[in-house]
Amino acid sequence: MQVIHSYQNILWLPQPNKISEVLTAKLPPIQQITTVFGLVMDKNYVLVAHLYRGWDLPGGHIEKGENVLETLQREIWEETKVTIKQPRLIGYQKIEVYAEKPDNYRYPYPESYQVHYMAEAEEIGEFTADEETKGRDFITYERARQLPNLQHALGFLRYAMRKEDSTF
Repeated sequence: MQVIHSYQNILWLPQPNKISEVLTAKLPPIQQITTVFGLVMDKNYVLVAHLYRGWDLPGGHIEKGENVLETLQREIWEETKVTIKQPRLIGYQKIEVYAEKPDNYRYPYPESYQVHYMAEAEEIGEFTADEETKGRDFITYERARQLPNLQHALGFLRYAMRKEDSTF
């Protein structure tokens, strides 16, 4: 297990907070995992989805009765129409909320996890925009660095794409 980067006081979380990117091949406590994301590679490109929150890695919440790999495959297919092969856990974002738990906070408190898998694109289906996803694309690391929603996953992206970056 290796913490590759930490971020303080992320705006979409109760303040104060901390998110740490952790490289590991071991899942965190399953009851505290909220979401699963995929770094889906096709050569030197990573798959992104244009969602309501902007361009981001495909992924989402675990549904009742699913395990993390089922969630990963379902979310990637639903958002991008891409199937994957050889998924492997590369790590997680550990979310720590130091503030009092807000009444409407629906995630495990004070710690929760967003799990990240790396996989290869197996089949790229025909994509049609819908109410959830406006677009999909395979992008370079350099382009990923420019996207606001990927700023807290750059360590994972660097690892997955084998890039060196002096900011880490």
